Amino acid sequence: MKILLTAINAKYIHANLAVYSLAAYAGDSGADIKIAEYTINHQKEEILKGIYMEKADVVAFSCYIWNIEFVLEIAQLLKRVAPQTKVWLGGPEVSYDAKALMAAHHEIDGIMCGEGEETFKLVEEIRDIANKYYDDEYHFTGGSVNALDMKDTVTQDNYLVNAISII
Repeated sequence: MKILLTAINAKYIHANLAVYSLAAYAGDSGADIKIAEYTINHQKEEILKGIYMEKADVVAFSCYIWNIEFVLEIAQLLKRVAPQTKVWLGGPEVSYDAKALMAAHHEIDGIMCGEGEETFKLVEEIRDIANKYYDDEYHFTGGSVNALDMKDTVTQDNYLVNAISII
């Protein structure tokens, strides 16, 4: 699986440490993880082309107050040209009200809440387990992902709960 960690920074000189931290933390997960950095001064079409050309299975955006509207527009455009690509968001601008954001933006497949590094690695581990035993149509859904939340993922009624989609 190819994952593109995408940062849209305020300026060229501002590096997004979050995407590098996620990549380093999940380095032994077996996923093909790439990083793409842009700025809010890039044309949306240029960013969309760069993301599309990577042919990633999952595109994860790091979201902050200065880029959230930009990210949501790019995510919507990405789903139009590559509907099979899963779009994930993470960061302080999306994790406080993930459920409402996902309800308002159907192009978003998941939001990582909590400590990003731990959540990202856990999502990868669970996805790998699910892929080992179930076909591509099987998905978990959940809220904030951490070890304690995962016990509630499948209830006695076999409902899939919370706010994340394991792909």
